[in-house]
Amino acid sequence: MTNVFSLVERFTFRPSPTEKIQYWVGVIMRNACRKDESRGGIRQCANMLCGKWESFPREFAKCRQCRKAKYCGKECVSRAWSEGHRF
Repeated sequence: MTNVFSLVERFTFRPSPTEKIQYWVGVIMRNACRKDESRGGIRQCANMLCGKWESFPREFAKCRQCRKAKYCGKECVSRAWSEGHRF
């Protein structure tokens, strides 16, 4: 299984030849970080390979760089950064 989040970020933070690609990359990122209102407003870890859900809203910490991605722990943050989140 491929971590789509890091691929999406590479298109977002690097100049893209077309505006359409940037638009759809933004849509994917917004949907990946969206709350699940049916579960009480909780989010899933931004590391797609983890899949852990918050047990209560705002349990996970935001990425200090982008302030959008939320991770369940240091292991997921370091894995995401090694896969390209920092770009």
